[in-house]
Amino acid sequence: MTLPAPERPTSPLDRLLRRLDLEQGNTGGSTHYVGHAGSRSVSVGTRIFGGLVVAQTIVAAGRALAPRQIHSIQQMFFRPGQAHIPLDYRVEPLFEGRTFSSARVEVWQENDMISHAQVGFSAASDGVQHRDPMPHAISPEAAVNRDELRGHPDWRDQPLECRVDPSQQHDTTPDYAMWFRAPGALPHDQLVQRALVGYVSDRAMLGVAWKPHAHDHGSSHGATLNHTVWFHDHLDVSAWHLHAMHSPAAGASRGMIFGGIYHRDGLLVASTSQEGVIRSAK
Repeated sequence: MTLPAPERPTSPLDRLLRRLDLEQGNTGGSTHYVGHAGSRSVSVGTRIFGGLVVAQTIVAAGRALAPRQIHSIQQMFFRPGQAHIPLDYRVEPLFEGRTFSSARVEVWQENDMISHAQVGFSAASDGVQHRDPMPHAISPEAAVNRDELRGHPDWRDQPLECRVDPSQQHDTTPDYAMWFRAPGALPHDQLVQRALVGYVSDRAMLGVAWKPHAHDHGSSHGATLNHTVWFHDHLDVSAWHLHAMHSPAAGASRGMIFGGIYHRDGLLVASTSQEGVIRSAK
């Protein structure tokens, strides 16, 4: 008797890639895609990690307007998504020119719109170029796993590996740098690569605005109001990238953060911004 081969264990990266493989359906003038989160995609309680919503929005928009490449996503968050409810992504093309086009994506759960995004596309391949240089940072080999450093019990169960300089973890500067990469094989599809960058770009950003105040006010709680990613170049998330973040302002219960994502060789490949609610947990 021949026994069946044991199933290969599912890695956290494999799980995320499956979450990005949205189901498709057409209704009226909009293209609909259905996504799922699951219990491993929560941030607080049953609230969905916002980076997953950004990533799935990128996939839905990219599929609807293929073959053009996404160059930007500007996402607003209205309500916290719930991990046990399917997400309905409704894509509506808005404009298509010779070089640039755009689409609106609404994200619904049951009868509530939880998020809205404006997504830009480009067919351009030339033009003048310049990039800011990568700021100084320790190497990813010298950095430590961010989730382990923060004492997360499931730090080994993350789809993307994130490493930081431990000396930055508790300082009072409004700056933070995080190395990230996918610990496994990835599709070469740039839509998937951009979705993964959208996913990981939401990690750590809001905390940067709280760093200067943590010593006096302790821990915080917050939520993302809006999140933007601009893509400048070809991506390969299987290699190390640095997300260097800076918060120029906080006030009125809000924090503002800007970031640059650099390939290890120093090339700026994406830029980010985020505004969110930040309040003392006391």
